[in-house]
Amino acid sequence: MRLQEEIKEVEEEAEEKIKRVQEEAESSWEKRKEDFLKSDEFDRLCATRALSIFQKGFDGCLAQIRDNGY
Repeated sequence: MRLQEEIKEVEEEAEEKIKRVQEEAESSWEKRKEDFLKSDEFDRLCATRALSIFQKGFDGCLAQIRDNGY
């Protein structure tokens, strides 16, 4: 009887620890994500991507204009 109570208590403690570790991991992930979104590296990546999209779109427009004889 006492052994079952101890086992149950240990299981509850383990579940609490698992939950705490999961919450800490999620919190850490959110913090790293927020830091990255505020970083210069993210700004550079966004600017590079935007420039690439603009360039491809602009080149596509020029090709259409030329194809239409303008």
